[in-house]
Amino acid sequence: MRGFFMTLFSALLLTMLFPVAGQAADEKAWDVRCKKNEENGKDYCEMFQMVMVKDTGQRFVEIAFFPDADNKMGGIVVLPLGLMVAKPVVMQVDEGKKMAFNFHTCTPGGCLGRINATDELMDQMRKGNKLMLATYSQMGKEFKVQLSLNGFSAAYKELQKKK
Repeated sequence: MRGFFMTLFSALLLTMLFPVAGQAADEKAWDVRCKKNEENGKDYCEMFQMVMVKDTGQRFVEIAFFPDADNKMGGIVVLPLGLMVAKPVVMQVDEGKKMAFNFHTCTPGGCLGRINATDELMDQMRKGNKLMLATYSQMGKEFKVQLSLNGFSAAYKELQKKK
């Protein structure tokens, strides 16, 4: 039980005390990475943004979009441990429509949520400036992270070429 509380305390401390590194206004926040699937030899590509803790260089939040098995877009977000997984994550582009999704699982690296990456959402993100993710800590405090959409459209186009 002590280990659980230490993990919770560490996660809360991380989210409250350590600033995250952000991109300057002229930097692109999104990039594309590819790896070879060892089972079938094909390239697997995804577009992503990773926000790091400024002082330690540890991952704080990561979000990625990728073509799924049906060649539609899928998405996943990794948020820090210590969040109330029974509550959904609410995602909003600029001041647009809010969309909620649930956590899928938690690992030592963070809690993962699957994003329903609809064509409407992809269009909003290509035209938008910021993406807000909001949920709650285990203590019931609202937890929000704002991500830049700078470079999203270019990364999306590059990912489409790699399908």
